[in-house]
Amino acid sequence: MVDIAAHPLIVDEPGAAIWKRSDQPGHAFRPQRHAELVVLLATAGQASYFIDGNIVELTSGTLLWALAGHAHFLMQDSSDFDMWVLLISDRVLTKELRKSPQFPPLTEDDRGGAQFARVLSGADLDALTRLAGLVKETADPEAQRVGFQWWMTRAWTAWQNASTGKRRAVHPAVDQAVLSIETDVTKSWEEVCKPIPLSPGRLARLFKQQTGQSPLEFRNERRLQRVDDLMNLTNPPDLLTACLDVGFGSYSQFFRVFRDLRNMSPRSYYAPGRHEILSKDVND
Repeated sequence: MVDIAAHPLIVDEPGAAIWKRSDQPGHAFRPQRHAELVVLLATAGQASYFIDGNIVELTSGTLLWALAGHAHFLMQDSSDFDMWVLLISDRVLTKELRKSPQFPPLTEDDRGGAQFARVLSGADLDALTRLAGLVKETADPEAQRVGFQWWMTRAWTAWQNASTGKRRAVHPAVDQAVLSIETDVTKSWEEVCKPIPLSPGRLARLFKQQTGQSPLEFRNERRLQRVDDLMNLTNPPDLLTACLDVGFGSYSQFFRVFRDLRNMSPRSYYAPGRHEILSKDVND
């Protein structure tokens, strides 16, 4: 059972947060199920996103609503992938707005069809991108609250008029295995399989078929993301400590996996200033 938790960013007013993934690449705050609505607007590249037992394909213009209580996280993404992320608590809303048909649902109880993703038109994507930038730069909490309300109303209208996005449902056993690994990347495959009523071999084949990755490949990517989290801390540990903390058996094993997946050594990847250089290269 994965607990529903309030997101650590939702502390002060206006009870919402907004950021671009490229400006905040770490994953330091990642409860499996948020108590808030999470809205994603992909602006570049492509990615696979896991939500509520489904895998959704995100491309530029994809708008996804992750309702309060849904288990969701980014599975894979291209090097140029970027998106706006909005985190909305019910403190942003008045009772009148919650009842309005022009305003999106927040929870399963008032879903109204806003599940998974749709692909917006270029005009709607441009309008929401510009508005997101304005909301992000607004300093006054009350003005920002109004900005969040307007963005969500505008996004909900665009979503209703958009084309259906691509998604595929996964087998409940795969869903359970994915969440088990995401919750604790140090688990062995045998530990993941123990509560699941399928043999490890059959589950591994089904996992590969439905996610496009073997369990080992998926777990290794999640472990590297956890290392990213640790190395993005203000006072990061040394790489040996980081790799052991996320479940790698040795630095040599970590080094081989890292080099295979990212085509460079860990020390080169985490060298000071490297991410700024890569970001400039992509934007240019």
